[in-house]
Amino acid sequence: MIDMCFRLLGRINRKTWWKAQGMLLAAAGVLVGAATLIGESLPFPSVKGLGASELPVMTFVAFWLMFYPAFAVNVKRAHDRNRSAFYVGIISMLVVLLFSLQVTAMAGPHKFGLLQLLVIWLFSLGIWTVELGLLAGTDGPNGYGDAPV
Repeated sequence: MIDMCFRLLGRINRKTWWKAQGMLLAAAGVLVGAATLIGESLPFPSVKGLGASELPVMTFVAFWLMFYPAFAVNVKRAHDRNRSAFYVGIISMLVVLLFSLQVTAMAGPHKFGLLQLLVIWLFSLGIWTVELGLLAGTDGPNGYGDAPV
């Protein structure tokens, strides 16, 4: 699993991708929970966010810690679909840009809320679910290696 989350080479099938997504989601939940508990006990102020509750600064750090492993897993799955890391990078950068705009907007006077953030994540989730989680990979070897077992 560590190799899958930190190397960008190779291919993985849909089943492996879904398992990795579940593990990454569980790890993110643990990190966010721990970051929230730690953030509440530290003396620095938390960032108002998500329109309903306080989201400690450390929670953002937890999300950034999960970004590269998620990116690596998505690249490996995209390789199975005969797509490059550039393809995953473009979509990931779009999501990061939208997320950054959302965070900036929440800090400003308009106070956008949970709905806008939810739309961004659903857009991202929809693209990844269809492209990487539902569509079959290329049969046999491709430019990124042999077919996953």
